Amino acid sequence: MSAKLKEKAIQYGFAVMTDSELLESIKFKGTIEEYYNSYIYKACKELNNRYKRPDELYIKSSKNAYDLFSHLNDNDEEMFFCAFMKKNGRVITSRFIGKGNDSGVVVDIKSIVRLALENNASAAIISHNHPSGSIIPSKEDINLTLKIKNALELFDIKLLDHIIVAKNNGYYSFADEQII
Repeated sequence: MSAKLKEKAIQYGFAVMTDSELLESIKFKGTIEEYYNSYIYKACKELNNRYKRPDELYIKSSKNAYDLFSHLNDNDEEMFFCAFMKKNGRVITSRFIGKGNDSGVVVDIKSIVRLALENNASAAIISHNHPSGSIIPSKEDINLTLKIKNALELFDIKLLDHIIVAKNNGYYSFADEQII
């Protein structure tokens, strides 16, 4: 891995790297033990998380959504992702939206709407993690969810759920709790 890519991975995490940067970073020479402890392994893991789904992944429940976003358990900083879907629940793509610190993340609602439109999505599910381990949504989580829901509705795109992933503590579904 080049020094520039390694610095980017350390400073911002693998989720912000492009596919080509991740692929460039996985040229590795060494033992299998060194590999599992390397940034290259983490880059491969990130690529796998992005593309691990089969061609026809459908989200029919909050548990399915949690399974898609469960990789957020591995982060010590808040990360925000969005899955875009067809009307029948087939996942079109899952995208990284933003990264924060251990207490919050800034989310650009316009970029979520733009990505939904670019992917011709009929529905979306948002997800972020709570590194603290708490699955209870904050007031900010609830307000952001409702803002995203309202913004997407302007384009007839339905926000189906917001999944909060908590390190070693499962998940919280806004849909299951009838918040959205």
